[in-house]
Amino acid sequence: MSPSIVRLAHVAVPILHFAGEDAVGAVRLVPLGRALPPHRAVGSAAGLPAVAFGVGAQDGPRDGLHLVQVTALVLRYRALSTEAAELVVGRLKGLRLAHLLYSLHEGADEDEASFIVVVPLSRPLLSTEYGAAWSALQADLEGLACWEGVMPAGPLPVPWCPPAALPRAAYVLCDGFPADVDALLTHRTLRDAYPGPTERRRRAQRQRARGASGGGARR
Repeated sequence: MSPSIVRLAHVAVPILHFAGEDAVGAVRLVPLGRALPPHRAVGSAAGLPAVAFGVGAQDGPRDGLHLVQVTALVLRYRALSTEAAELVVGRLKGLRLAHLLYSLHEGADEDEASFIVVVPLSRPLLSTEYGAAWSALQADLEGLACWEGVMPAGPLPVPWCPPAALPRAAYVLCDGFPADVDALLTHRTLRDAYPGPTERRRRAQRQRARGASGGGARR
């Protein structure tokens, strides 16, 4: 059975929350938008709270964190053209994936797009499964993310930007389906996992055609 649509303002995901640089992580169940709220206008990420999407072997310090289970995929995009960034956003919407997208501004060129995308999962991943699932989602999203994300992400500071960049900071919470872990791990595309209205009509037409020819609908 396919997962249900996720309302990111209401549905909580397990995270490890760190209050500061040297804080010990505590497991919390919070909505994605509250775990990573809109940008703070600050000079650097130093001392900011951070989150990791998963559960550690032990709830411990953010330095050297090891995740045993992962509850979201994190993709980092750096210095994309406007056209490439729009392509990624279009694919996210086309796949109807629930996601949080927020812009990165540290050392960023105003003519280029750098951002992070966080996609919740249909079920927790073992850390050993993360690379395969991440790579499959990367392929579904045109392969433009930085490959550093192929390993489980460490703690992410809450979104921030220099005060002068705040007017152009991008922050988007989009409801949709969580990434189907089983589809990703069996190398099916998410378009197959979550067929849109057009694809459902095509499948229904093919089933009717098979029925009319005496073959019956395939199960």
